[in-house]
Amino acid sequence: MLAAPGGPVTRAIALAAYPLFTKCPRFRVGKADTGSYISGRLCPGGPVTRAVALASQPSFCYRKTLFCSGRAALVINPNRAGMRASRPRRQCRRMSVLSFPRGKLNMKKLIVCALLAAVLAAVPAFAKKAYVNGIDPDYPPFAYMDEKTGKPAGFDVDSMNWIAKTMGFEVVHKPMAWDGIIPALLAKQIDMVDSGMSITPERAKVVQFSNPYWTVSRVFVVPADSKLTPADILSKKIQLGVQRGTSEANDIKKEQEEKKYPFELRFYESSPLAVEDLLNGRIQAALMDELPANNAIENGRAVKKAGTHGEPDNFGVAMRKDDKELQKLVNEGYKKLMADPYWKELQQKYLSK
Repeated sequence: MLAAPGGPVTRAIALAAYPLFTKCPRFRVGKADTGSYISGRLCPGGPVTRAVALASQPSFCYRKTLFCSGRAALVINPNRAGMRASRPRRQCRRMSVLSFPRGKLNMKKLIVCALLAAVLAAVPAFAKKAYVNGIDPDYPPFAYMDEKTGKPAGFDVDSMNWIAKTMGFEVVHKPMAWDGIIPALLAKQIDMVDSGMSITPERAKVVQFSNPYWTVSRVFVVPADSKLTPADILSKKIQLGVQRGTSEANDIKKEQEEKKYPFELRFYESSPLAVEDLLNGRIQAALMDELPANNAIENGRAVKKAGTHGEPDNFGVAMRKDDKELQKLVNEGYKKLMADPYWKELQQKYLSK
């Protein structure tokens, strides 16, 4: 385990420099039969790497070595030919930045120490922020797992990848159950939901949304040979499927309670699963967004759209209410994306088949 004693500035420099220091190859010199040896790291590399090694000496900037472990601190002396190693030290005492040992203060050492401290202190500032985007893994064409690559894909996935690259942050797409995706966001397991999420008043009470980036209608889907109409679906004792946790599921359930529709609601983990039961005869109709319905038809499923129902949905990216920085990044990113030719390419690839 790395132990970096001292004040906050000293610890910050130690932690920043440690990854560079550990990239130097190890060496061991001594007699195997007696067990007497010394060890360290050779850091010939570039100027920054050599400066890290130089600053790690007990005889340079600090009273004691910069990097300390439970057994010994491995340090080297690049001032001597052959990069001779000093003896490992077993103790780490409190140290202070730019604290010199007894003797004449060397201006060259002071300059190198100051430059090293400045470079290493700036390392965190240049590191890209990383965000986790929660997605529905079975909501084509907006988000799904590519069968060939096994990786997340879709309109929303590619859009967010472009935004992350353009706006200077990293993004990882994490598949998860849709009905638990907002609780996961609030629990900070993910940072956003860019996966065809409808902006609704209920959701807006607990999360904030980006500006809308797409609008989609809701449709009833029935078998290709069915004669059911939207009016039949709402007035007959049939089985109607819908994906749990979606805005259409919440709205149709509320509407059924208010208007006493006779159909039986059945809930599914995804729209494609509802389509499977539709083809197997377990349900007679399904309610979903239009684009997943189009995707099923384009992939050769023997279904059709019986008609629309309700008001169109506006899609937005969900984030925690206190994450204003991310909301600004996403809004600006979508603004740039929509002005770029790539936006049309994405629509052609995923939404215009």
